[in-house]
Amino acid sequence: MSAACIIVLLVLLDLTLALDISWVVPVASQSVTATEGETITFTGNSATHNLIQVTDATTYANCDATGGTTVVAATTNLAYSTTAAVGTYYYICSVGSHCSAGQKVQVTVSSTSPVSPSPSPSPSPSPTSSSSAAVPQAAISILGLMAGVFVLTWGLYM
Repeated sequence: MSAACIIVLLVLLDLTLALDISWVVPVASQSVTATEGETITFTGNSATHNLIQVTDATTYANCDATGGTTVVAATTNLAYSTTAAVGTYYYICSVGSHCSAGQKVQVTVSSTSPVSPSPSPSPSPSPTSSSSAAVPQAAISILGLMAGVFVLTWGLYM
């Protein structure tokens, strides 16, 4: 195996999932999803913002920071990262009327564990054609990515 192939494999194994939330008024999407273990990053701008985690959908909908946890106190150029754990989290900015103007987000984090397959019905007879089994689209995408990176890397050494 060439050094280029080894480098490509190491790069692919080090891919990190990340969710970036631009913490401005209004937030681009007020409902986002993440996967367990994914890095979630909130990034503000030069305006003053804070990051408050509220306890439930009602306090979130009402922009009520009472009883919430201050994750980041009011500051300019806010920056905060956390690793996602399974659950639903509600964040608001309680500076001025930022929350009511749309600076809030619900983050739903799902498990990375595969879901147990349900029992499948009896298999139907195999088709008589000589076609091979379908390859999952994700496998094709990963193979395409690997091939593209390999070709680009190979070109550097030629």
